[in-house]
Amino acid sequence: MKTKIRPDGTLLIAAETELEQYALDQWSKENIRYDDVRAPHPRISVYFGDSLVRGSSTFDELAETLSKP
Repeated sequence: MKTKIRPDGTLLIAAETELEQYALDQWSKENIRYDDVRAPHPRISVYFGDSLVRGSSTFDELAETLSKP
């Protein structure tokens, strides 16, 4: 897995293998709860796409793309 903290403080997490994709998906379902309005929402971006797994882009390219408004 690759991680990066953006200048605004948001954590970007991206899986590099299919196993990491699965693990990240399971972790986010358990730990990132958006159904509780009382809890503050984390500043986190989780990327499940195949571009890193398949080698069609690098983590830095992905981080740059996801940082655009």
